[in-house]
Amino acid sequence: EESDERNVEQKIGKTLDAFPDKIDLRDWVYRPTLQILPDQIVNCAFVPEILDQGAEGACTGFALAAVINYLLGQRRLSRRVSPRMLYELARRYDEWPGEQYEGSSARGAMKGWERHGVCKRDLWPDDLRGPQHFDQQRADQAVSTPGGTYYRVNFREVRDLHAAIHEVGIVYVTLM
Repeated sequence: EESDERNVEQKIGKTLDAFPDKIDLRDWVYRPTLQILPDQIVNCAFVPEILDQGAEGACTGFALAAVINYLLGQRRLSRRVSPRMLYELARRYDEWPGEQYEGSSARGAMKGWERHGVCKRDLWPDDLRGPQHFDQQRADQAVSTPGGTYYRVNFREVRDLHAAIHEVGIVYVTLM
């Protein structure tokens, strides 16, 4: 059996270039409540749907949609939001100029959701690429799923992440 010496980027044909979001002093820093935390938290049964971005670098939109769908499910709402809309808005609001690149930032996705909300996935399906599809019909429906308050969790404090997952059930993170 031959050994494959290629690195992961070469094997999948993609550049792995995720970067942590820049610290913004306007962020509200998460402070956990003082409570006993469980030894483990397993919320898999509450995940309404597994999303797959495929080979595209749209992880910010797909990850945020997964979080929103989970939170909607906790409210017993069955609607599924559009990862594509979240991704396209993330590219509008991220810190990089223009839109002639693939990928975006979690900060851009949060800003887009906070400012516009997000429409249902069937109104803006995954294969409908480009910001030109953000029309009045999608904008009108998006206000039914508005973004709300969000906090920056200190990723260096595992206890804070544990507490945030315990309090809310899910967190939106970026990784390198």
